[in-house]
Amino acid sequence: MTAAEIASANEYVDRIASSYGVTAVTVTPLAKKLAAAVACRECCLNLIGTDATAVIGDRQEDVYSIKYKVYDQLVKDTEARILKADFLADDEKDDKEERGAWTRTVSIYRS
Repeated sequence: MTAAEIASANEYVDRIASSYGVTAVTVTPLAKKLAAAVACRECCLNLIGTDATAVIGDRQEDVYSIKYKVYDQLVKDTEARILKADFLADDEKDDKEERGAWTRTVSIYRS
């Protein structure tokens, strides 16, 4: 992984945080996971087609394109879960606004 890919991932996370109005991002587990997934995705994107021996099975599909798809889905899944609270330190969180940042409600139905 290059410094440019890491910088790109940091910028990506900063843009998402700024959309929530957060200017100083605190590294929380979910924000760190998002940044790592973005950096890995960028790395795979830059490596697609660079190694003719890096293919999977009979399909001759580039291993980096497969890894790119996996990291891209991880980025999308993580973005769907992330909240403003995931960019704030504990002492910066407003109890009313960020309550339940680490919990989710799931509707359960009987058939």
